Amino acid sequence: MSGAANPAVVYPAQLPPKAIVNGYSTSGWTLMAPPNGAPVTGLPQVGSGALTAGVLTTVLNVVGPGVMEFLSVVNYNATARTLRIQLVIDGVTVFDSTSGALSAAGVACLIGTHSVWSSGIPSVSLDAIAFNSSCVLKLASSLTEANPFYAQYAYRTV
Repeated sequence: MSGAANPAVVYPAQLPPKAIVNGYSTSGWTLMAPPNGAPVTGLPQVGSGALTAGVLTTVLNVVGPGVMEFLSVVNYNATARTLRIQLVIDGVTVFDSTSGALSAAGVACLIGTHSVWSSGIPSVSLDAIAFNSSCVLKLASSLTEANPFYAQYAYRTV
């Protein structure tokens, strides 16, 4: 059949990334402020739980093959701190970056994007970051604190 994809061929978009490079890749970034930095209504979320200063803690661990379509980290409040975000796909650290001093609530989008229309309705753009065995999000705060962040995500398993 002409034009049909060959199932024996692996296309680059189907491969897990070696690195994720975006506006949050360079250390010293700040969060996107509301309204565009507001959490996205309707997406699953998971809290960071208690964090010990400077220690990476697993917040989201998806096991098995799949595709991460959206992933963001939300800062609940205006407590002064830094935030380190690490994303490990199939055992490879593909993203590891630390914010500048945060002093306001907001969002960092790692995979996909979102914004809020002037009417207040959120708009989400999905991506398709493949993983074969696991996708793990880890967070660390510069402070020891209870549940300061949460992750919002959308993924599908295959």
